[in-house]
Amino acid sequence: PYFRGNQVDLFGSVEDFVAPELREHIYVAFDFETTGLDPETDKIIEIGAAKIVDGKVTESFSALIDPGRPLSETITELTGITNEMLAGKPGIEEVMPDFYKFTRGSVLVGHNIAGFDMKFLQKNAVECGYWFENEILDTLTFARENLTGVPNYKLNTVADYLGVTLESHHRA
Repeated sequence: PYFRGNQVDLFGSVEDFVAPELREHIYVAFDFETTGLDPETDKIIEIGAAKIVDGKVTESFSALIDPGRPLSETITELTGITNEMLAGKPGIEEVMPDFYKFTRGSVLVGHNIAGFDMKFLQKNAVECGYWFENEILDTLTFARENLTGVPNYKLNTVADYLGVTLESHHRA
């Protein structure tokens, strides 16, 4: 493999290579599914996250969250999450402490998190008595700054461009 124009290891295996930046921090890649687009009125219904240490996923976090109100048909169609799936699940006030602990000391990573997910995260965290001061790495911003020849910077377009297969990009 080549890294910044220099060959990493002539005889080493590609699978063993970890970019130096991935060794500098612990990262938590996360995503939310919500009841809508407005953090003031809509609720988080799913959190999915993976902790990355030295370039490898070491832990995961997954929670369905009861928003305390029925989902719209549009959200169910978009996410595949149903009211029945959320019935009896914990509320955000029960999930937030665990998510806070899971992300403590990490760089938060996601696609469009600066414009969307962080707004939901901070609003809900404050209501639960937490404040996230983590550094963030928004892959949307990164893609806009570093990828050329991409028709748009939607997650599925960027993933296709990079050869990454998305299994279900409307689920956290």
